[in-house]
Amino acid sequence: MTLNRFHLARFLPPYVAEILGNLIATGHHACLVGGCVRDVIRGQRPLDWDVATAARPEQVALIFPHTLPTGVRYGTTTVIHRGRAIEVTTFRKEAGYSDRRHPDRITFITDLNADLARRDFAFNAMALDLNGRLLDPFGGRRDLRRRVVRAVGSAGERFEEDALRLLRGVRFAAELGFDLEGDTFQAMRSHAELIQRVARERIGPELERILLSPHPGKGLVLLEQTGLLGEILPELHAGVNVAQDGPTALTVWQHTVRTVTRIRKDPVLRLAALLHDVAKPRTLTAGKGGRPDFPGHEVLGAAMSEAILLRLKFGRSMVDRVAHLIRHHLVLQQSCAPPAQNAVRQTGISDAAIRRLIARVGVDAVGDLAELHRADRAASRIGVGLRLDPTARLLARVRRIAAGKPPLGPEDLAIDGDDVQRLTGWTPGPAIGRVLRQLVDDVIQDPGLNRRDRLEGRVMDLIASQETDEG
Repeated sequence: MTLNRFHLARFLPPYVAEILGNLIATGHHACLVGGCVRDVIRGQRPLDWDVATAARPEQVALIFPHTLPTGVRYGTTTVIHRGRAIEVTTFRKEAGYSDRRHPDRITFITDLNADLARRDFAFNAMALDLNGRLLDPFGGRRDLRRRVVRAVGSAGERFEEDALRLLRGVRFAAELGFDLEGDTFQAMRSHAELIQRVARERIGPELERILLSPHPGKGLVLLEQTGLLGEILPELHAGVNVAQDGPTALTVWQHTVRTVTRIRKDPVLRLAALLHDVAKPRTLTAGKGGRPDFPGHEVLGAAMSEAILLRLKFGRSMVDRVAHLIRHHLVLQQSCAPPAQNAVRQTGISDAAIRRLIARVGVDAVGDLAELHRADRAASRIGVGLRLDPTARLLARVRRIAAGKPPLGPEDLAIDGDDVQRLTGWTPGPAIGRVLRQLVDDVIQDPGLNRRDRLEGRVMDLIASQETDEG
């Protein structure tokens, strides 16, 4: 099939066209392959361009003055042209995948069809030449019309060659909104355990891309249905059949999926939504009337989420932010309790309580907590139909109060540890720290107390009180 040349020209940058043209001019077959072809056919502008050629790596290096041998063993040379980097890969055949990830043997070839046959999914096994001619030996264009993810040839063999393809298939379904073709789905189920052979640092990015895709709920459901969830996140799989008592009667897993789909597209927020109830299966007890209860699940959940994300090689900063949100994800539950139906009133929490909230979780985290709380409630259909979102009203008050820069910690006090030591005659030690913490608690309750004379008087009162208690 030939695409309209103007159609291709709409997308193809000059620097890519020139690389293809130079390869062809020197007598080498060259074309576009992979995801960029899929995107062009779908009428979308590709983010990345991949060129495949019959030229061997050493020939590519002779054709272009600026190259990097980024993957010569696999036939890949990075060509720097017009200040842009493009990967140019030699047609190849692969054999033997002892680690279920990388080929043991690679043979460079000149047959494009054989090169396409080694690829993962049919819509990634198409090639497009500079004249707009499409080579589609495995029906990838038809799959795009049918909106299915289908493996090239034998799905089982493709997954045995590279087990990361199991996750990539789910990720493509989530990114494109496609379904898994029947044989491909069944092969995923029967080969799910192979994902254990993939390095953890490769699994984390695929999971993150699923969460940030346009259809994260579809991706998460497919992870569970294919058995991959139990292999990579057994802690979450434990909640698949754990019932919750509430207006929707959802399981922990169903509620988790709904929470992820209702939260803003942000890696920290979506990971927090995914893991916010991860400890519920381990904390399940019978509450009043035999109803399920999950005491302390936010505390255990923070520890579990930290362990899970570190296991998947997420960065320390992201891990800490996610765990912090999970540890505190219930703090707004009472603060944002929905008002009576059709009533419009201010959130009942006091300004002092808001200052304590800011001091406890940090002003930067309050907005994320509010977003997580809102998504959590929406997933349970709590507060649906309210004229005003109580979470939004609370957040507005938090921002207003924080803008006034209230004293929230020892560093904000009008006196310091040296002053306490001078007033009490104590030597440095834990007792001075306890006094400072009490003073912080006092000024959070009443910021007007944060004056040197009043705090010094408060210190003397605390000493007198302590002496009275000891007497």
